[in-house]
Amino acid sequence: MKKLLSLALLLLSLTVFSQTRKLEATHKENGKAFTFTEGQRVKVTTSDRKKLVGVLVIKDAQTLNIEDTDIKIENLSSIKFFPKKGRTAKNILFGVGAALLATSGVLAADNNGAAFTTFAGGTTSIVVGALVNNKHKTLIHRHYLYKIVE
Repeated sequence: MKKLLSLALLLLSLTVFSQTRKLEATHKENGKAFTFTEGQRVKVTTSDRKKLVGVLVIKDAQTLNIEDTDIKIENLSSIKFFPKKGRTAKNILFGVGAALLATSGVLAADNNGAAFTTFAGGTTSIVVGALVNNKHKTLIHRHYLYKIVE
């Protein structure tokens, strides 16, 4: 029983204390740091303007891999946390707003008094949809220094 408990404790401590590699983006002026861990979904723009969206994999101290594409840190132009589920609410709000705007056009052509209310609801829905997914900001190379931390 002691051996089994010791083995379980050893395996648990290996997973708890194992180090994960992270990409750290530090602001050049105020020193505030943001970290991206391996396995997070990110949106990356390279210096040659290629845009990649996928899971972040850190290969070594100078290379990232996103969707089977290797990117050197010095070629990284911007990075942003890009969760998959945040886009769903945004797309629903944009769709509802577009439908309400189209409906307000039909109501206005028919000289209906509810056209303005429908137009205001559609506009509000589109504005809220535009603001929903903007909680993760893009970290641009001219303001941030990137490095891989173990």
